[in-house]
This record gives sequence, structure tokens and C-alpha cells, in this order.
Amino acid sequence: MAMLETAILKGVAADLPTDNTAFTKGRTYYQTDGGGKIWRDNGTDWDDVTPGGGGGAYDIGTWYIVGDTGVPYENDWAGADTKYTKDSNGWVHITGYLYGGDHTGAVAFTLPVGYRPPAEVWIAIVAGDISTSTASIMPSGEVIFQDPGSISSTASLHVSFYVG
Repeated sequence: MAMLETAILKGVAADLPTDNTAFTKGRTYYQTDGGGKIWRDNGTDWDDVTPGGGGGAYDIGTWYIVGDTGVPYENDWAGADTKYTKDSNGWVHITGYLYGGDHTGAVAFTLPVGYRPPAEVWIAIVAGDISTSTASIMPSGEVIFQDPGSISSTASLHVSFYVG
């Protein structure tokens, strides 16, 4: 089993951690055998949260479109189908495409209370022209591109983080 990042593990089903003293709520396990199931640590056991199937413990919630729901774009940023939601397990998901902003450190949009991470979340960004950049989502909800000057086309934004 290899550690991908602090909260995401992957491996075969036989390696799914089962030691009750080792549970860490919010941790995710990607099963590499048996169809790629996704398991979420609920603090005492594992829930099957595979989208489109699995254990039924996963409710993705309502998607809110940035620009249409009281969450405006800021600082010349615009988007294509940029949206966010919070699932029944406390994970916020953001997906979509941003373009037009070119202000290093400027806010692209701000997530509302209840959708904000407890700590800063860093994101690797890839644009349609294969350029790269980074962005961060602050505990204040601000989504900030750190070096948008390196992106000369639409930037792809796809991230999930745990808020409880």
C-alpha cells in the first residue's frame, strides 16, 4: 500500500486498514482491485463511497454554479461550468474551468461558509495549452491563483477537501 498524500491511501482490498485504533475520520482509501472502489474512514469503520454505486453512503448534494448563486467571480476572472457542492460525508467538491484573470495572488471567487476548508488547500492547475500553475483555497473561502500569468488559456479546476 502506497501513501499518495496524507489522507489518501491505495491498495488491494486485503490491505484495507482494519485496526480500530488506527481509524482517522475523513481518510480515503482507493481500492486498486475489484473495480476501483473508494472507501471513506468514518472514524470507526469504512464506508463505501464509490460514486455511481457502492454502499449507498454517498450523496453528492446540490451543485451550485459560481457566478449564479451569490458567489460572484472576482478580479476579472470568469468561468465555464465552475461549480461546487458538499457531499453527505462532509467533502466539498469543486469542478470547472476558469479564465481571464491575470492577477497573481488575486481572488478568483470566494466559497460561502460551510464550504470552506479548515486549513489552506493547495491545488496544481493545468491549462488547455499544457501550462501549469498553482492555486490555493483559504480557510476564508478565497480561491486564489498563485501564478496565473503562466496560464494563457482556460485553467481546469478540480479538487475535493474535507470540511466535516
